[in-house]
Amino acid sequence: MTKQTFTQKASGDTLSATEWNSLTSYVNTAVDEINNQSGGSGAVSVEEDQNATDPTVNVSVASGVVAVGSPNVIQLTKKKKGVNTTIVSDNNINIEPRESVESTKGGNISFKPGDDIEFCSHHRLANNQDEVSIKVINGNDEPVKLQLNAAEMTLTTKDKTGNNSNVFDININSAKNTKGYLKVRAQAIDLRCEDHGGIAIQPKGEDSQGNMNKIKFEHGGGDGLEFGTFNTQHTSIFTNDYRFNKDGVIRLANRFTEVSDKADANDPTTAYKYIKNDSVNNAAKAQSEGVTYNAADDFYDFVDSSDPTCTWEDIVKFIAWAKANNQGPFAV
Repeated sequence: MTKQTFTQKASGDTLSATEWNSLTSYVNTAVDEINNQSGGSGAVSVEEDQNATDPTVNVSVASGVVAVGSPNVIQLTKKKKGVNTTIVSDNNINIEPRESVESTKGGNISFKPGDDIEFCSHHRLANNQDEVSIKVINGNDEPVKLQLNAAEMTLTTKDKTGNNSNVFDININSAKNTKGYLKVRAQAIDLRCEDHGGIAIQPKGEDSQGNMNKIKFEHGGGDGLEFGTFNTQHTSIFTNDYRFNKDGVIRLANRFTEVSDKADANDPTTAYKYIKNDSVNNAAKAQSEGVTYNAADDFYDFVDSSDPTCTWEDIVKFIAWAKANNQGPFAV
């Protein structure tokens, strides 16, 4: 449909039959096109809420802002780079494309940003502006699975301020301030530090039987043989073959505990912590016990320099000699 040329008329001017017929024909053509594009129902449907306090539409212009609706529903604000379009509401804003039914797939919602997508917290209550909650739920407010289809994902702390500005915390909660259970499932998992950093695995507390929780390695994706188990009470490694550096030195070590400044009253396993073998503690322990401890090396182990050492080769060769010559426990 071709856009018509607007001709200004003044009060008292007449409208000829030709002009009227042309205008009526143009309006009818426009209505037909709108109905054809929207399946005959019209491009815009307005449903009046009989319970609304003001179902009318109001248009006002002030300070470069165009507002539509009372209260405002759409705001057009002129900016240096263009016009911002804002949708506002006294309650929720719902975007609802066609539902999926048995024979028809539902309509998609597409976001096509020229730059970032932002979720802002500054409209929340003042005491709750440190977070934004995004819910993936069914019609009964029950959580459902979120599937993210992307080539890769980057988590960043850019623009974060404070003492831990480079720390990205991931919390798994089963309720408010209650930690939940995290399971990570994949074909393969690669944990890698690509800069100067360590990997910490830190179990806590006891299980339902009162046993100290542990770190465990289990084959079969968690359904096979458990071959490595560790906590502060036991170390168990069970494999068919053990390999050690033949020149690796075996040292006798000691550790010392002190009351923890991070103790959890509900978790007795946090009551104490090991004393770090730094230069101050090393010197103090050496003086109190009259021994000489190896220099600090960022571990908690205190090694008495006067204690005997050996290598794994020494042990294996000695046992092999004793067995071959029927010595010690291998005597006939």
